[in-house]
Amino acid sequence: MVDVAAPEATKSSRREVSKRSFVNAAGEYTGRVNPDSIGFQIEFVETGDTLEQNLSDFSDGVRNAAALFGLVTSITNTFGGVKVPEEAIAAAQERLEILLEGDWASERQSGPRSSHILEAAIAVRADAGKDTTDEWKDKFLATLKADENYVKELAKDPAFAAKLAAIKAKAAQERATKAAEKAKEAGTSVLLDD
Repeated sequence: MVDVAAPEATKSSRREVSKRSFVNAAGEYTGRVNPDSIGFQIEFVETGDTLEQNLSDFSDGVRNAAALFGLVTSITNTFGGVKVPEEAIAAAQERLEILLEGDWASERQSGPRSSHILEAAIAVRADAGKDTTDEWKDKFLATLKADENYVKELAKDPAFAAKLAAIKAKAAQERATKAAEKAKEAGTSVLLDD
């Protein structure tokens, strides 16, 4: 690999031991991994030594394990500081949706889940007697992803707002039912201990 640009430092509150960067096929280094990254570099700050490797140098099994580890880490990072289990679950599901849509770098969107927004839009169309094709869904989701204000505009539509509220309420009820089942299985609450 050619060292085209200085790697970006990994942010940390601890003493900086190393700087990591990811390189693409054009030899450009970035501080964050991207879908077009083909390798990595770790620079040891005190000595200036570097450790570089192309992704293609690893076996399929190692790449598979690394991918799964990275996916799980990306998902679990979304709820690291969350105290409410339902919020943690929602954050994890949202990140999983983003990854399944093919976008690694996107942050978790604020507001309702993409799947709930799409479900509400489809329900509004169905109530009006309109079919929803895969092409329409793809276009809708692309607009949703590209325009952060699109959901706010949709929420002004009473029919959409009602459908979305019902979908969110149903999801909340399902989470509450699961929590109640777990509580029943767990038995007596520790709060009842004297």
